[in-house]
Amino acid sequence: KHVRDERARYSEKQISILFKADNYLKHTIRKNNPAYYWVPIIALFSGCRINEICSLYVDNILKIKGRETGRDIWCFNLLEEEHRSDKRLKNSASRRIVPIHDEILNLDFLEFVMILKRKKRDRLFEELKSYKGHNYANSVQRFWNERYTRDLGIETDDDGKRVTFHSLRHVVADTLKQANVETKFINEHQGHSQGNIDLDRYGKNYDAEILYENCTKKIVYESSRGRKINFSALKLDWGKYFK
Repeated sequence: KHVRDERARYSEKQISILFKADNYLKHTIRKNNPAYYWVPIIALFSGCRINEICSLYVDNILKIKGRETGRDIWCFNLLEEEHRSDKRLKNSASRRIVPIHDEILNLDFLEFVMILKRKKRDRLFEELKSYKGHNYANSVQRFWNERYTRDLGIETDDDGKRVTFHSLRHVVADTLKQANVETKFINEHQGHSQGNIDLDRYGKNYDAEILYENCTKKIVYESSRGRKINFSALKLDWGKYFK
């Protein structure tokens, strides 16, 4: 089999069920632990690995000014930091800037971050405990794989292969591929090696605005041909949540 045929992906029909407000909010809204809500959404619209998301610090959310238009691009800054030994990346290509998708911003993600700053929180999901000092993903991963998707009866893809949280990452890669996004943009967005010594060793990362325009905003999900899935019903009042 070709490697790509062995990677299970959620269909867009399954995504529409998994992120339907009646299902999603009922299962993911937990008092004092917003990770269950945010981590799958961020994964679905970024393709980031689960522990890359779970180990984010509040100051890893950056605003970067685009070189061409000067517009502000909000981004996840994925990197290892000497003073934070709990943060580890899979490989050198995993160090990258990932623009934050508009769907995430539309769910008031920045308001959520500002509340954490006012609370003087360090980590984005401080409630998650580490395993072996650097893996914060265990509880969210178990919730998704062993409870949520099972409760909804979504455990395999259309070909009968088992789907897991990591399948969200494959969904993003496949969505970008089907949108005819160039491989070099997908590789950087996903944290893969370019397979080219000039690009891997000597080339600088793409400007955040370039990556957003050519890659991030191309992540679009449809419930049927030409009809986008509406994620706005997932929106919460974060001020009320923290009260």
